[in-house]
Amino acid sequence: MTRTKIADLIVERLTEAKSEAAAQFQASSTAIGHFVVDELLPEALALQIHEAFPDNRDMTLKKSIREYKHIARRRNG
Repeated sequence: MTRTKIADLIVERLTEAKSEAAAQFQASSTAIGHFVVDELLPEALALQIHEAFPDNRDMTLKKSIREYKHIARRRNG
């Protein structure tokens, strides 16, 4: 599946969830505004994307006062 098709799926799902997301964001705006959209992508596609990422054990941990993240080299150019 192409990036464009994945983006189209995300836009479609966000459009469907727009009013609910807006209500969630408004209800949480006194703290840190946020919203959650379940099932943003079809499960099979989400699992395929997840499998494409390297395992944390295969990445380098960068941990300092400014950052806390795992990094890895791109495998495909």
